[in-house]
Amino acid sequence: MGRQPGWILVAVMLAGQLVARIGELISGASRFTLVGSAVLVAIVVLQGLISIGRWHPKLLLCVQAVLVFAPYPWLGTVWGPVAGLLGAGIVLTLRPYLAWPLFSAVLIAETTWNLLLDSAFSAVTTTVVDLNVGFTFFAAVYLVRQLERTARERARVAAMAVTTEQLDTAARLHQTLGAELGAIIREIRRAPGRADLIRIAESSRSALGTVRSVADAQRAAIPAPADTAQQPSQARFAWWFLLFLLLNCSAMPLANLTQLHVDWRGFALITALMIVSGALQLHHGAPRESDAEPRAWRWTLALHAVIVVLALVLPSWPAASTIAPFFLMFGAVVVRIRTAWAWALIVACTLVAAWTFQWHGIHFGWRIYWSVTSVVAAVYVYVLCRIPEVNRELYRTRAQALRMAVVAERLRMARDVHDLLGQTLSAITLKAELAARRPEDPAEALLELAQLADQALQEVRSITRGPAELSLAEEIATARSVLEATGAEVNVDVAPAPPDSRVLAIVLREAVTNIVRHSEADRASIHVIVDANSMRLVVTNNRVPLGKEVPERQGTGLSNMSSRLSDSGGVLVTERDSGLFTLTATLPRVMESAAEPVTANPRLSRV
Repeated sequence: MGRQPGWILVAVMLAGQLVARIGELISGASRFTLVGSAVLVAIVVLQGLISIGRWHPKLLLCVQAVLVFAPYPWLGTVWGPVAGLLGAGIVLTLRPYLAWPLFSAVLIAETTWNLLLDSAFSAVTTTVVDLNVGFTFFAAVYLVRQLERTARERARVAAMAVTTEQLDTAARLHQTLGAELGAIIREIRRAPGRADLIRIAESSRSALGTVRSVADAQRAAIPAPADTAQQPSQARFAWWFLLFLLLNCSAMPLANLTQLHVDWRGFALITALMIVSGALQLHHGAPRESDAEPRAWRWTLALHAVIVVLALVLPSWPAASTIAPFFLMFGAVVVRIRTAWAWALIVACTLVAAWTFQWHGIHFGWRIYWSVTSVVAAVYVYVLCRIPEVNRELYRTRAQALRMAVVAERLRMARDVHDLLGQTLSAITLKAELAARRPEDPAEALLELAQLADQALQEVRSITRGPAELSLAEEIATARSVLEATGAEVNVDVAPAPPDSRVLAIVLREAVTNIVRHSEADRASIHVIVDANSMRLVVTNNRVPLGKEVPERQGTGLSNMSSRLSDSGGVLVTERDSGLFTLTATLPRVMESAAEPVTANPRLSRV
């Protein structure tokens, strides 16, 4: 049961209250029945608006208060009790220090009115019904609101977990890679000699090893599932409300028996049946702290049904006077047997009970009242039992969502650390070794090294802030420079003004890194082909080692590229033929802007 079903059950409770009160009104009023029914509809509609907290609920409360008390002068005690809904709205809307005194004042006002117009028994009945309706409706709406709050918290906590993970990873990267890159930059700025350039190449190679270890550590550091043993639960809150409902509903039969002057045997009989029924209700029809089912609930529920039947057929007085607490058994039925036929069975049983058992001479309006009241009681119990269960389910899914958000962020950063920094550090190593072997133009070599080192440092800083901004055109130029530095002849064929693509830029960067690391290529080509529906990047190189595949560590290299393309609706294809290796990355143009990988929370780019 998610958000909407929770409010649907609240709506069912309101509809049940409306029909029951109209049935009660029909049984005692004649001239003003239509007007009174219209006012009841207005009260229930206002209650629904107040419950969802929209359209100025405090103003709606004032209007509802007028509608609750204004009909008394012409309808008398036939009108009430109806202040329970007003009391629930007050507690749901106002601050507790003001709400509960006002709730008490509303109940006292309606009780006093009935005491003046009718009798002490009428006043007691009014108080019991108002407390019943007010507290149970407040409990239902409060629990649904808590359910919504838990759902909202799930997204917020997951975003916070991603932020924390990014900050922790940023600190680790700055302490490791940041320190190594800082040392490389300082070496470059000292206008180093040949020996220094060799040392720079070794430092860059060491930093590349750090990149791999950091990426592996990010993949391996998968958080353990959250401990749900101490999860917050609304079960205790709901259990106390159900206990109050049991006691409140039991007070009504005792008052009725006193009014009917029933002898002590009948009084003792119904009291014993209510005690047994209440104990069974708390066993199999009450909110629970865990998902475990109550022991032998099928047998206890069957016994409970027998008790209810006995309460209907044994007493010599009208069943309507004592049946209220036994209605709660219907809620236990739908809580334990969660199928549509269980609800149909409840409706059928209540109709049979209301229109057959010892109802001779009772107005049909009261038959309507008791028919609907039994279904409403079942809904009360179902709401009180089910919402704590859903709260536990939400807590577990929130913990899982938090864990998955952290896992996804760690894998993203591991992939970016490997794919983005790997090529840059490989280029620094290559350029430094080349400059050490060919010292003819040291100024240009040092300038390129400084640019690459600064780029690597910026990439370290950007990785933890979300997907780095990359340009395909810039990556093509960098790729040509790196491949030419290895002595390869590079052919670049790019479609006129191709759409920019971060995904293809990263794929190209990783493809060039693999060429530098795993081949001795002297020829390479980069082609970008664009048509109406897709864009393709084709990278080819020769002199791939024979007799073995391009070495790949699990989770890196080609698998990273394939994963990135798959996330964006694209596909990666590799071919090898007589020492020639071809990599083709295809990406749909229509999905490029919409399918770029993003962080769990776009706002985290400000971190």
